[in-house]
Amino acid sequence: IRNLIFYLRELRLLTPLETLIPEINSLLRKLDNFPGAVNPNNVQLAEEIKQTLSQIKVRLQRFLPSHTAEDVPQQPAAQQPAHHQEERT
Repeated sequence: IRNLIFYLRELRLLTPLETLIPEINSLLRKLDNFPGAVNPNNVQLAEEIKQTLSQIKVRLQRFLPSHTAEDVPQQPAAQQPAHHQEERT
């Protein structure tokens, strides 16, 4: 958890991520104020962190170059048409 806090504090310093600072600050407040934050096995804290980071991940994808963001979802889709072509022949 301590490493996650350090990472999030550094993440706030990245200029392109300024729009995400409220979410990052919210997560840091949860980590600082959560009574079980020192317990790495705390399921509730882990779930809150997971949800917040998932939301941040979606917003971070907006900062990726369009070709990079498109490559990931298109890989499985590219395999499907080849499979459909085999069925047609």
